[in-house]
Amino acid sequence: MSHSPSHVKDGQLVPSTPSSPAETLRGNALSPNQVTEGASPLDTDWAPLRDVGIEVVTRDDAAYAQARKNYNTRVARYPAAIAFCASSEHVSVTYHFARQRQLAFRVRGGRHSYEELSLMDDGLIIDVSRLKQFKLLERDGEFHALVGAGMRQEDIYQRVGALGFVFPAGTAPTVGVSGVAQGGGIGMMSRAFGLTLDNIVSIQLVKPSGELAVVSESSQGLDGELFWALRGGGGGNFGIVTAYTFRLHRVPELTVFEMRWRYEQFIEVMRYWQKWAPETDRNLTCQLTFETRGTMDAGSNPMEVHAEGLYLGSPEALQHLLEPWARAVKPLEGYPRVERKSFCETTEFFASFDGPPHPYKTTGAFAYESLPEEALKTLVRFLDTAPSRQCSLWMQSFGGAFADKAPGDTAFFHRKARFILEFVGAWKTGSLVGAQCARWSQGLRDALLPHTHGTYVNFVDLSLSTPGTDKAHQKFLGMYYGDNVQRLRDIKTRVDPDNVFDFEQSIPLLTKAPEPAR
Repeated sequence: MSHSPSHVKDGQLVPSTPSSPAETLRGNALSPNQVTEGASPLDTDWAPLRDVGIEVVTRDDAAYAQARKNYNTRVARYPAAIAFCASSEHVSVTYHFARQRQLAFRVRGGRHSYEELSLMDDGLIIDVSRLKQFKLLERDGEFHALVGAGMRQEDIYQRVGALGFVFPAGTAPTVGVSGVAQGGGIGMMSRAFGLTLDNIVSIQLVKPSGELAVVSESSQGLDGELFWALRGGGGGNFGIVTAYTFRLHRVPELTVFEMRWRYEQFIEVMRYWQKWAPETDRNLTCQLTFETRGTMDAGSNPMEVHAEGLYLGSPEALQHLLEPWARAVKPLEGYPRVERKSFCETTEFFASFDGPPHPYKTTGAFAYESLPEEALKTLVRFLDTAPSRQCSLWMQSFGGAFADKAPGDTAFFHRKARFILEFVGAWKTGSLVGAQCARWSQGLRDALLPHTHGTYVNFVDLSLSTPGTDKAHQKFLGMYYGDNVQRLRDIKTRVDPDNVFDFEQSIPLLTKAPEPAR
């Protein structure tokens, strides 16, 4: 088992004083503000990291091609080295090493950044995917899970499901929980239990100062502000998260459903769904997908317009909720299909709609109101002219527990949204339509701007940045964070005054007031 400098006290994660060979390296290192002259990462001697048990993969290693590969194959970046950290102590040591040598770095967890911002050319990647610790905790009648930042969603689902609990997160199985939780965490229990970040009890991280610390619901002062910012402020802005404590839930019965319609029925389906799905029983969360004309499933059955959902209750109760929709817009023969499943079976059901690594350009938007007929016709027009069969439109319903919190209660701003839209411009590996698919997804987003608000920071989109424009004036800030931008910038300035955690769409520091003329 890997050593991690933390322990549990009274059901809470707290940092400990580590004692290992790595402490010598960290203790003798310069402080983050006492750095040496910068050198090219390509010329760096990685032996000090390897000597304390950290695996460092460089371009000369046979494992490099696989080590650098991320989920979105549209983007290819070639770092100088990837340091695979197996403990919080490894993360701390690697961070100090990078700061001492002025090495540019990025932090990577599950490899699923939409723009692959967890990679960079010629820099150091601090990879936390091996932080896999898991422990069930009980405190004051509540059950929590201590989870390493390297765990994927499917890892957590399997562990908590085996213990009789459920955990609200996303549907893609191989996505890392750390990026999910820092951005939001939209999933099939969002209407029942809120976002993943709404279920965070505490967070362990390496701060920009280099301190290994824990912030929580009870933190005060700047640590309290940091805890607020880490829940919705996006990954990579405020330090390196190494572990979470999450609140778990028990649900006696779970049921999934599936419905399908003909391509020509999309507007009718959407008219009903967008009014009904955000208002129905909060125990039901559902998604709606609009595929290109002629899309078939693996069994050669039509799968052009389809909806799936998860209900915290019985099949009979779910059938009752679905009946009005099925009467209003008749689905294909044999639908709706309703089935009782265990928690792990439900996660496998929704994971089946995900695929292997592939090239894509995806963006999105939030709908605060039902889309008008004009917008629905725009969606059909874009799907009719999609440049590849892999392009699609995905939506998920909100309301319920998602909307119980105000936009400023956490850094996740878009609590008033009724649903989210994701515009998926995807194509087959080797296809020549990639640029067209990217323009298609961005064009669809732009066409719906009069009817939508902002976008999800976990749908990170570099096309929202304007080259040559100061970061503080870039539109991505308002689109991701809404009215929470100023507070996030204030916290960033206080927590990371040297702007160590700086990348293409990081939160910028507040601009210092000019010195008065003398």
